[in-house]
Amino acid sequence: MRVAAVGLVLVAVLSGCASLSETQCRAGDWYAIGERDGRNGHGPGRFDEHVKACAELGIAPDRTSWAAGRADGLARYCTPRRGFEVGESGGFYAGVCGPETEPGFLRGYDIGRDLAESRARLEDLERELRYLDQALADAERRQDVESARYVRSRIVELQYERMRARARYDSAASRASRF
Repeated sequence: MRVAAVGLVLVAVLSGCASLSETQCRAGDWYAIGERDGRNGHGPGRFDEHVKACAELGIAPDRTSWAAGRADGLARYCTPRRGFEVGESGGFYAGVCGPETEPGFLRGYDIGRDLAESRARLEDLERELRYLDQALADAERRQDVESARYVRSRIVELQYERMRARARYDSAASRASRF
């Protein structure tokens, strides 16, 4: 019984790695699968993953239909707006856009990434300042003059850094408002 349970877990884990389900392989709507892959920014190697996923079922994907769908999906993916969304969410760009669309996509991607990074830095500084405020209160309660002096100087440093981070965030947010 234990071996069967381990086997079921292994099958579940391995099937979670497949690019397509059995149902998708059997349905064989390769244009729609390619279109979805394009909209999600997958490279041409994704087709090879589909071939592997469907091989056990004896199904060979239709590369021509898949490629046509992927091209249409990439037309929707390779836009400045989508680049912004991918960059802001911390997504990875796989270099799939053509020379005519890549500059716009990358412009949006860079703005989105800058917004996300500047927001994260500002949040980190706010968190650290809250911690230092508590540390200062603790040092003052203990009447630890030396620790209180150090914490105060660190708070001043971080407040200055927070001002710069806020300016960077505001600038990124201003550029992002176009999206």
